[in-house]
Amino acid sequence: MCGELPIFGAIMVNQMGLAHFGTVKSSQARAGRDQRFLGGNAMTFVPVMWSVWGALVVLMACVHVYRGNLEKDEDDQIFLDDSFSHERAEQEAIVARVNKVQPILNALKWSVVAMTLVVVGYYIYDILAKLDIIHS
Repeated sequence: MCGELPIFGAIMVNQMGLAHFGTVKSSQARAGRDQRFLGGNAMTFVPVMWSVWGALVVLMACVHVYRGNLEKDEDDQIFLDDSFSHERAEQEAIVARVNKVQPILNALKWSVVAMTLVVVGYYIYDILAKLDIIHS
């Protein structure tokens, strides 16, 4: 009992993947604790990665909704008479605002695509490392 921590009801998994109840040896506990602290980079990278991806998606959705609200007031008609010049000016202002928002929306779309590739790449790398195909 000298080298064991009494953790009652602890489920441990051996190398063959079989679960059993028992106690954790202090060396195993230290290894787990050290692994958590030394391997903490991966544990902090994943939440940050998902947070950045989520923030980009939410921001892109907000800009997309804003552009949709601008476009709902846009008319698809041609004003040929000069008596409708004020409506033509309003439509030109709407088109100018939509054109100003469009590059921001495109940049956000490409950022979401790039961040999605980072997420997929991370998990592919993680799978390959766990299968010991690549050595990290």
